[in-house]
Amino acid sequence: MNSEPVDNGFSPLKTAVVQLLLALIAFDFQAYTICSNFVSSQRQTGKSSPRRIVKTKQTTTY
Repeated sequence: MNSEPVDNGFSPLKTAVVQLLLALIAFDFQAYTICSNFVSSQRQTGKSSPRRIVKTKQTTTY
């Protein structure tokens, strides 16, 4: 198994795969930050709505 011809033959493919992986990692990081910010904002805005839902459920059950 010679590594030199394999590296020379697949160097464009390896660089493309590495660039694709780096792009996916960057996209996943951006999506994670966006989702975390969205979830935190939803938690801040949704603190009052579940209580209202619970109150309506309590009024309907009793």
